[in-house]
Amino acid sequence: FNAPFGGLLYMFEEITSVAWPLELTFRVFVATMCCSLISYGLCSAIGSEIEEFVIYAEKPIDKSWDARDIPVFVLVAAMLGVITSLHTRALLSTALFRQRTRAALHRFQPCAQIVETV
Repeated sequence: FNAPFGGLLYMFEEITSVAWPLELTFRVFVATMCCSLISYGLCSAIGSEIEEFVIYAEKPIDKSWDARDIPVFVLVAAMLGVITSLHTRALLSTALFRQRTRAALHRFQPCAQIVETV
């Protein structure tokens, strides 16, 4: 719909009634808005419109690819595989660091948890 905020509100409506911890609301809002702004910024940087990424289009657009594009697809897939692996390892390391820090600062709770959230 080209309305990231509307999409966010729709997501809240669908998810919050069943399985949504209340403390995640602000984090999800900020993350979604940051992703939206980054997407618009990147599209603007390459001279593209966000509508080019819409799966359903009223008018069919013929964007064909050739066999010479396959090595590019393979290269991008390999790079994304490595990046995904590194990202997962970084997230696991961060989670372990946060657990150790929370255990070390147990006597300062709940203030330490508030500082971590901010």
